Amino acid sequence: MNIQQAYTAHQSGQFELAEKGYVSFLKQNPNHADTLHLLGCLKKQKKEYPQAIQLIEKAISISPKIAQYYYNLGLACFHVSRIQQAIDVWKKTIDLDPDCIDAYANIGFAYIHSGHLEKAQKILMTGYEKAPENQLILLNLATVWQNKNAFDHARHYYEKLLAINPDHLQALKQFGQLLYKTGYMVGAIKYLLHLVRLIPHCVDAWYRLGCAYQDNFQDDDAVKCFQTVLSLDPKNLQAYYNLGKIETAKGQQTSAENFFRKALDMQPDFAEILISMGLLFLDVADLDNSQYFIQKALKHTNNLYSRIGSIYLYSLNFLPQISSDEKFSLHQKWGKNMVKQCNYQFVHFNKHDNQSPMKIGYVSPDFRTHSVAYFILPVLQHHDVNEFQIYLYANVNRPDQMTEKIRTHCYKYRNIRGMQSTKAGELIYEDQLDILIDLAGHTYENLLKIFAMKPAPIQMTYLGYPGTTGLETVDFRITDRIVDPEDDTRHYTEKHIQMPSPFICYQPPENAPEISELPMIKNGYITFGSFNYLGKINHSVIQLWCSLLKKIPTARLILKSRPFHDKHVQKKFKQLFISNGIEKKRLDFRKTVPEIKNHLSHYQDIDIALDPFPYNGTTTTCESLWMGVPVLTISGHCHAARVGTSLLQSIGLNEWVAQNPDIFIQKAVLLEKQQGLLSELRHNLRNILEISDLCNASFHTQKLESVYRKAQLKSSMKKNKHFC
Repeated sequence: MNIQQAYTAHQSGQFELAEKGYVSFLKQNPNHADTLHLLGCLKKQKKEYPQAIQLIEKAISISPKIAQYYYNLGLACFHVSRIQQAIDVWKKTIDLDPDCIDAYANIGFAYIHSGHLEKAQKILMTGYEKAPENQLILLNLATVWQNKNAFDHARHYYEKLLAINPDHLQALKQFGQLLYKTGYMVGAIKYLLHLVRLIPHCVDAWYRLGCAYQDNFQDDDAVKCFQTVLSLDPKNLQAYYNLGKIETAKGQQTSAENFFRKALDMQPDFAEILISMGLLFLDVADLDNSQYFIQKALKHTNNLYSRIGSIYLYSLNFLPQISSDEKFSLHQKWGKNMVKQCNYQFVHFNKHDNQSPMKIGYVSPDFRTHSVAYFILPVLQHHDVNEFQIYLYANVNRPDQMTEKIRTHCYKYRNIRGMQSTKAGELIYEDQLDILIDLAGHTYENLLKIFAMKPAPIQMTYLGYPGTTGLETVDFRITDRIVDPEDDTRHYTEKHIQMPSPFICYQPPENAPEISELPMIKNGYITFGSFNYLGKINHSVIQLWCSLLKKIPTARLILKSRPFHDKHVQKKFKQLFISNGIEKKRLDFRKTVPEIKNHLSHYQDIDIALDPFPYNGTTTTCESLWMGVPVLTISGHCHAARVGTSLLQSIGLNEWVAQNPDIFIQKAVLLEKQQGLLSELRHNLRNILEISDLCNASFHTQKLESVYRKAQLKSSMKKNKHFC
């Protein structure tokens, strides 16, 4: 075989035949540089990198002026992690051939790989100026900007690359992932769908497409994708996990549990699935099983201070037996360790210029159709734009119409979804805020890690969580004197700023149904009800409500919650009441319904709403009152157990607050006999709310703005644990 035949075999993929030809030729011509180089390239293609490097280096020693030799040597060096050597020989390639654009691209990629993003950007831009349509240059520039969390710049280069080559697999994959990561689901679906059409057997592509469908509320399409994943890879844990999450969101608890258990059978220490199992049981107030799985997840993460640790702290609010001291201790421990995990905290020198508007930032994952959004929107709508510049930092997974509505009521809207906490902190710091406010606490997808870095000189927590963040870097907690009395500050790391009650503002829905007649007039019996999150209806609550139903033998109870879509959950929950002596016919358990108007219409069947404990309702209580249904609550010993008290007292319904379970039952029994009072109150409640502070958005926002001004003035007062 001559050298030309060997080269032809090489080009056609007949590596063994080509290698024999090259070796035979080199025996006769040991210093033939081109053949040494070709054999080195062949070894590289066979992943025999050390031999490749040795052969190409020998070729270079013989003919040191050929750019292609250095280029291929760089590829071999890169594959054995000799990154700096690869960069050096690619630079030599450029010295010999300034138009070798792939060398610029590879140097850029090597710098990206080693974390030197500025160097990568510089060399890639040089290549871009020479060849603005080079696909490798465009891909690597997009990757640089993506790694720098400059997502708009990354998007520009991805779109340019895909305009040149719509079938570029790596660009489709990376851009689809970026769009998904940053909450742009429609775009993610577009590119990932094209990707699976090009490579229909790619498990990862189908999985990511399924995730995008799932987060775009297209569950049927998502299920098809995950089923395709399982057909290609029957042991794919993530597919089972996501199928379980879809079933959870639909209220199909039994089906969700089956999917989660299939995944756990294959990997019992899968922390994400363990935590999902814990939350699944929390959804149905099975607190023992919930804590079992959540704490098991913690053991397998070996990190109480992770996101899973935050979920654990959130779950403690539902436990009737846990003491405030223990709950605070765990929050405080989490907070101290979170601060330790952060490499640094920002330093603040500039003081607010009183001639300029105050810069206020709100951070939340819930700028979407969510309870928090309904309470913060009226504030955003009524902020004094001459006195305050409002910055919103959104970690929104599923943007919707509420997201778009909220965006119109701020000075700057920053989408920090998918951004590293450090980068998000830097962005906030660069905005030079006066005050930064957390609206999530330890609820799902919170960003408390950012607050641990102290990107604003004054930091607060408000609205979204009934307890402390545990972070000493959060200075203040906005509350009122009823939910958090002045003498109860030892269970918070933050100082209290106590507004006049209530600490929240409710904006009623525009399309609420009309108030109905009192149901007991036509029914001949009283109907109690609760539409609260089912996780709040624990065994203590059930026992008390059963005692009440026994005191009024004709009374009925309506519960409405998402898990009641599952007939097995309905049956199990009804059995809890039946075992306490309540007949099945007295119980009416209902599923959730789409559209707020349809949801509110179910209040037309209730005479009196019952507030759960120790975790009261908030949005649910406000909705009930707006529909003319008064709420009976027990005033507890912590914030979560006193929200009902604050809301009711703010509208003058002090007599609807019981101090203990016995008084709760006594009040309910007495009210059942006062049909006229209940009927009159039903028709007046909406008017009462409309003129109350609870629904006075303008006044409430003024109170908040006063809080912000006062906090700025008194932020140096370290000794006081609260101020009013």
